[in-house]
Amino acid sequence: MNAVMLEDLDRATDDWGVKVTRVEVRDIIPSPDILAAMEGQMAAERRKRANILESEGRRASQVNDAQGAADAVVLEAEAEAKRLETVAEGEALSLKQLTEAAGGDVDKALQVLLLSRYWSTQAALAESPNTKVLFYPSKATVPVSVEGLREMLSAE
Repeated sequence: MNAVMLEDLDRATDDWGVKVTRVEVRDIIPSPDILAAMEGQMAAERRKRANILESEGRRASQVNDAQGAADAVVLEAEAEAKRLETVAEGEALSLKQLTEAAGGDVDKALQVLLLSRYWSTQAALAESPNTKVLFYPSKATVPVSVEGLREMLSAE
């Protein structure tokens, strides 16, 4: 700005024989309207930056929440897989021991295991507060009766 004014003043005073060598603007006092407009623009810029920062913060929070939820689902699935693996190993060991107790007959061991499961399921149903009907075993619903189980185990 000083350079432009220096050039203009030097050209204007050259006809009078005056050479302007230096111009310095020390203080500019704009009109109140211009000051108000400048302050409004600065305030708008500050609000804009604040809104951008706030939205970026919300976005980061949502990404963190989603990542945490995804990690929780993965961990829960891994825990369930480990639980199922442990249960399967226990059931395999149980079946192996039942087979040995039944003299190596896998069918008899499976019948004993199924009967045990049947009774456990019936007990769980009986304990439920919503139970209105209990199923009593019959030859059609139980793989082997208690008497048949006794005969099967005592025959060995």
